[in-house]
Amino acid sequence: MPGVSSDAASGAALVPVWPKIIRLTERWVITEKIDGTHAILVIRHAGAERTAEPGGMVAAGPGGRPVTVRAASRTRWLVPEHLAREGDGRDNFGFAAWVAAHAADLAALGPGDHHGEWYGQGIGRGYELTSRRFALFDTTRWQRGLPEGVPEELDLVPVPAECEGVKLNATVTRCLARLEKHGSQLVPGAAAEGIIASSTTDTRLALKAYSSNMNGQQ
Repeated sequence: MPGVSSDAASGAALVPVWPKIIRLTERWVITEKIDGTHAILVIRHAGAERTAEPGGMVAAGPGGRPVTVRAASRTRWLVPEHLAREGDGRDNFGFAAWVAAHAADLAALGPGDHHGEWYGQGIGRGYELTSRRFALFDTTRWQRGLPEGVPEELDLVPVPAECEGVKLNATVTRCLARLEKHGSQLVPGAAAEGIIASSTTDTRLALKAYSSNMNGQQ
């Protein structure tokens, strides 16, 4: 929504803000929707003291520069159960414990908020897996592949298609039909949940649609 912001220091009014309008010719990325729990791998440059918040680990990032590696959910920080103190946040299906155990390798992703889906054994449909995995959402950033040395449980969500906005409806319909026929691309042999359509112009804009395997929950 548009609004007017002000410079608190000078008291001067700034130009009213209006978000950029997306053209129909701009690109959308269609990814497979994974049935798990949203998780965030937060990596920050470490300060001079090189200490981490509860649940965080200090590791060597790209170029050997120290970074802190920490787990979060949509709304709170996560702390491995064996490291949690009174008042600390709890874990979420073991994601924080996995991050802590693999911090040295995950640091290769570099600073940023790495959003993804933590899925597998005991989470949602589980996909009949006997372990848990983390699929990153930012396929554009990693279109050339993930850095070497990251944990084998780390992957990217599949990208069935990309299209211009004017072709979005037809592309979504085609992708859903393909997933319903052939199943999940991420977990071969398992039923697919659906798709996520994300704007490459404004990453805050995303749409989701479920396959008929989800009983029409669209």
